Amino acid sequence: MGTEPGADGLRGRMVSAVAWTAVEKWSGRLLSFAVFALLTRLLDPTNFGLFSLASAVVAVLSVFVDSGFSKAIVQRPALSRVDTSTTFWSSVVLSTAIYLLLVATAVPLAALLGDPALAPVLRVAGLVVPLSALSRTTAALLERDLRFRPLAVRQLTGNVAGAAVAVPLALHGAGVWTLVAQVLVAALVSTVLLWALTDWRPSLEFSRDSLRSMLSFGVHTLGIDLLAALQTNLDKIVVGALFDARTLGYYFVAQRATGVVLELATSVLGRVSLSVMSRVQSDRQRLNRALRQLTLASSVVALPAFAMLAIFADVLLPLLVGDGWSASVPLFQVLTLSSALAAVMFFDVNVLTAVGRPAVALRLSILQNLVGVGLILLAAPFGTVAVAWSRSLRLLVVWPARLWAMRRHAGIEIAAYVGLVGRTVVGLVPASALAVGLAATPWVHHQGAVRALAVAAVSTLLYLACTWFVLGTENRTALRRFVLSLRSRPAPVTPSAR
Repeated sequence: MGTEPGADGLRGRMVSAVAWTAVEKWSGRLLSFAVFALLTRLLDPTNFGLFSLASAVVAVLSVFVDSGFSKAIVQRPALSRVDTSTTFWSSVVLSTAIYLLLVATAVPLAALLGDPALAPVLRVAGLVVPLSALSRTTAALLERDLRFRPLAVRQLTGNVAGAAVAVPLALHGAGVWTLVAQVLVAALVSTVLLWALTDWRPSLEFSRDSLRSMLSFGVHTLGIDLLAALQTNLDKIVVGALFDARTLGYYFVAQRATGVVLELATSVLGRVSLSVMSRVQSDRQRLNRALRQLTLASSVVALPAFAMLAIFADVLLPLLVGDGWSASVPLFQVLTLSSALAAVMFFDVNVLTAVGRPAVALRLSILQNLVGVGLILLAAPFGTVAVAWSRSLRLLVVWPARLWAMRRHAGIEIAAYVGLVGRTVVGLVPASALAVGLAATPWVHHQGAVRALAVAAVSTLLYLACTWFVLGTENRTALRRFVLSLRSRPAPVTPSAR
């Protein structure tokens, strides 16, 4: 879905970036989920609930480690070695301080969240915070140059190492520590490998002026990332605080299953979208085209996938995670809707960041969080299914404000953008009707997952055919061009100056 090729060979860079990001994201996510599916058969829901609560807290704290530096590195037109060294040392110092604070407050935090057993898990799982700080600057420099091969290699290797540790631990009854060890080993191995695969090293330099300059941009993206982390994890924190760890375990497994599909649909293009849109930020026509094509690519993958998963959840979810998770099925079905909406709306924040308006994106994130918190608190007394519904409602309520901001501050042609989204949704009507009709026949359930997958595949093909028919000439041409670009040798990517 690349933009038009320019003098800098942007299309070749984007194709290369997409290819290697696909290796990094898809192989990593698929391997991770395969191990997850095995662990759901070996561990109790309470183990997953406890780990989910700890990882939610750690995920929110991890945002402070980056402080928006990574996106500032990607977005800035010019970057010096002093800039990169300053961001590295700032992240290391900040991450160490945050981890020590977590260690000191683990017991009262666990008591606040209603589970004293959480304290030791927080202290050990929190080691991810300083570990990840050691690789963030290096990873951002590679992303800036669209050099995703080292990122792909380190991610895949880290996931393999984590899996190699987790499975034996689960078989020997390690419980929640299985999940903690998997995350820590993956983070350690991927960090060490990234340093081995790249030649950038921080110098013993630190500049207050550089830090101030990076923070002027990064403080807004820090706010955006922090609010995004809260949006992603607040429901788990609320469920963990109001219900027991076992209930949270069922919720976590449902969310993890939908989250993997969302990441497969959006993570590849999402990873390269900021770099690509930043390069065309001065050409609003190309920026509009890039946004529409990225949204198209994400939607045609995510929408039929989530529709089929929702329709056949009672057959497919037990196939993925085992028979002991029936309580996760209704949660999974509801969460597919919020994940589908997230896939469609995935790129608007990056558009605003790419054109240098992170403050606007921050205000939108604040609005979305306020709406989300209110809806979750209203929904919580009615149970976890109501909490899951609140995630979708939050996105729908805030979407008009997001559209307005893109039009006003990034020059996005909203009619064309919404029209494209509408075209990708239209095809769901006949495809879902076919799937629902066939799902109502007894033979699908009698034959189990194989027949369900066959019906889902046929319905997805119908969706793609209908969507192709209504896309229009411009979008069909873009799809053809992208496929042809993938067959050609991508242009070499030359690192920018450090």
